[in-house]
Amino acid sequence: MLPAWMLDGACAGDDADAAEFRELLVAREHTAAKMLCLECPVRLQCLRWALEKQEIWDVWGGLSE
Repeated sequence: MLPAWMLDGACAGDDADAAEFRELLVAREHTAAKMLCLECPVRLQCLRWALEKQEIWDVWGGLSE
């Protein structure tokens, strides 16, 4: 089960920012994707999640592998 904070992320949902984030990840444009994370209201929770789960793919909390 995913944590509730994920629904509040800049990359969640169907808005333009979320769509742009996903497109950047597909294109492996991590630097640009990280820029979208800067203003994300749940950036720190996201980063903490990624570190705890040892995520090695994509951008989490403004950082990548």
